[in-house]
Amino acid sequence: MADIGKLKGITITEAKALRKSELKTVEDLWLRIAADDGLESLMDQSGIEKNRLIDLLVEEGMRQPGFVRGWLRRHWLDVLILLLAVTFAVCVWLRL
Repeated sequence: MADIGKLKGITITEAKALRKSELKTVEDLWLRIAADDGLESLMDQSGIEKNRLIDLLVEEGMRQPGFVRGWLRRHWLDVLILLLAVTFAVCVWLRL
């Protein structure tokens, strides 16, 4: 989980205000916004304007890697082991 301070474009003051609102990670922010009346209550607690919160979330959403890139980042070791096994099988088959 990414720390709230790693949001693209967030200021130190905004990060501190969100942490005071019990938001430690970017995922916490998404869950809070998704709740009924979440955006308005977060505005009241943190003092950050609605448009600014939306801008931060838009920037974060656009920063996420694509499916293939994200999948490879999580499964690079699996792919490497598979390639080694296939290479070994081909070498055994060709009797090298």
